[in-house]
Order: sequence, then structure tokens, then C-alpha cells
Amino acid sequence: EEEEEEGEGETLQQPRNPFLDPRSEALYVFVNDAYCRGKAGCPAWCCCVRTCPEAFEFDEDTGRATTTTRGMVDSQVLDSHQLWEAVGQCPTETLHFVTKDQLDWLLELQEQAKGFLAD
Repeated sequence: EEEEEEGEGETLQQPRNPFLDPRSEALYVFVNDAYCRGKAGCPAWCCCVRTCPEAFEFDEDTGRATTTTRGMVDSQVLDSHQLWEAVGQCPTETLHFVTKDQLDWLLELQEQAKGFLAD
């Protein structure tokens, strides 16, 4: 969705910022893998994969945490103490509850960054 902004005699289309204008509840989880310490660097007491394996796993290529279902968490898992504990205890604040629009935006940005770094 886009919002209209009045200019001099013309209407400009501005993309809606899903962070400034969230339109749903934060029922999804985003993993900012750029900050994740990964399998080798995360202590067992705060490892999201060990705390909530229903929601997180290690990426085979990078060794960093990722969600098991592209950020979409089952409602039973979303209500679980383990998920909230995993998100809250991450020492690098890599895990975030987000809305669907925010998740889509962040995943797209993450893919663009990976492509940029690969070039």
C-alpha cells in the first residue's frame, strides 16, 4: 500500500513504512542473521535453537539461527514460554517479534543485502 503526498500540482506516491504505521499484531519472528553468533559462538544457556527448536534451527550453510518456517510461528509456539524466552535472552538481540508487513520488508531487505555482499 502507498500513501499519497501532495506536491505542487501533482500527487506523489510514498510507500507505507510498516514500522511507522503497523497495521497488525507482531505475531511473526524475524532473525537478523547478520548479528547472530551462530552455532559455534552462542552459549547453550541463551541459544534460541536449544531453547525453542519448534521455531528456530541452524542454517546449514552459515551456522546461524533462522526460523523453521520463514518467520511464521504456529499459534501454540507463539504462546509458549520457550519462544518468548528465546527472543528475550538473545545476547545480541538478533530475534524480534514483527508484523507480517514488517517481516516481508525485512526478509526482502535481508535478501538484497546477501546479494549485494555476494557480488
